[in-house]
Amino acid sequence: MAAEDRLREVRGWLRELAVEVREGSGDPPTLSFRRGSALFLIAPFGGGEKPELLRVSTCLVRRARAHTRPDLLAHLLRENDGMVFCHYSIDAEGDIWLNGVLQASHLDRKTFHYAMSELMAVADTADDQIVRRWGGERFVDV
Repeated sequence: MAAEDRLREVRGWLRELAVEVREGSGDPPTLSFRRGSALFLIAPFGGGEKPELLRVSTCLVRRARAHTRPDLLAHLLRENDGMVFCHYSIDAEGDIWLNGVLQASHLDRKTFHYAMSELMAVADTADDQIVRRWGGERFVDV
């Protein structure tokens, strides 16, 4: 099953998690929802005409570049080592993101719920912890 087809099913699974889902217009289509201080985006990801992956992303901390120190980078790498369905990244602007990539063709409801529970739990606390210790601004506050 292609990612865009699975996205329609994911919309219903998100509602089961009691989140208000918004649909973005565009190509590829996207879903977004808020949970705590995080805004999550879900979109087809990967090459080709029919992407097989779904990428789940949330920007946790904006303007972190000035605060990106070796101890912050080491912390994010250590945290990445312990996570199953997600990982931290830093974009060109220095913003800290939490990302997950799911295989659309093999994704079932139970796996999706487990992955989203991990992503939401991490995002709910990580932005506060990072800003408090290393600076920057929570995405929700910008």
